[in-house]
Amino acid sequence: MAQGENNDRVLGKKVENKFVYDPSLLRKEARLDNRKNIIGSRPSMPFFGVDIWHCYEVSWLDPCGKPQNFILKICYPASSEYIVESKSLKLYLNSFNQTMFVSSMNVHKAVREDLTKLLGCHVVVSAFPLTHEVNSLLLKDSRYLCLENVISKEITVREFEGENPSLLDGKSSNEPFFVHSTSLRSRCKVTGQPDWGDLFIYMKGKDVPTFDSLYKYIISLRNECHFHEEIVETVYMRLLEKFAPRDLGVFACYTRRGGIDINPMRASDISVLTLLSPRLLSPDQLSLRTIRQ
Repeated sequence: MAQGENNDRVLGKKVENKFVYDPSLLRKEARLDNRKNIIGSRPSMPFFGVDIWHCYEVSWLDPCGKPQNFILKICYPASSEYIVESKSLKLYLNSFNQTMFVSSMNVHKAVREDLTKLLGCHVVVSAFPLTHEVNSLLLKDSRYLCLENVISKEITVREFEGENPSLLDGKSSNEPFFVHSTSLRSRCKVTGQPDWGDLFIYMKGKDVPTFDSLYKYIISLRNECHFHEEIVETVYMRLLEKFAPRDLGVFACYTRRGGIDINPMRASDISVLTLLSPRLLSPDQLSLRTIRQ
């Protein structure tokens, strides 16, 4: 087997759906093979972080046979050795569809225990009604400048084929740097399909990227083939190495695929994580224990 290859994965393969609870459907992906190419030979991880998954198509039956429909939120630390493979999670959650549970707490418990066993780390699971606007506060956050609104009108972009950090130029600034870009696009490393998202960056230090150069850099990710988590860690490391900020946070809010969205957050300090998105990191949904692992 080639390094980093996972012949057990179901992503990119045609797989039969099962609708009776079956935790054996879950698969995991090792972070290490790709992460070592991102962070290099550093003795410890240069960031804190968490991966936040929203699963919008979760349904099971109550004891009377009535469907119960919820959004599940799953959180686990960036320090975990593994991530859950996204298609396997979808297949696993589909297996709840025709299974009876006494209460939603039993569902939470099953998902938490199954993912904890799979990933070997502390996992937090919570549920919301289908009417819940999971990202509404984040996307209305007035601190973030929309990058597409502040770049030069005459800007020309030529780099599309691969992530290019040489595009980044800096400027002096003593002000906190909050930027939100709607132009994030990368590609799945397994299927090659496009992944679309919003990118949020917070920096504080002597130097920050110019708006035009940051925009060009983000566009250079359009054909970069990585998982969501790896894209965020790549952007984080490029900004850290180029500008050496005192505080740094990078957060991607990807659009859902297969009823699931993935939102990786990486930051220089736990306090920066809460600054990035208070809503997604509210204390009742995510304990500091998760991030500190």
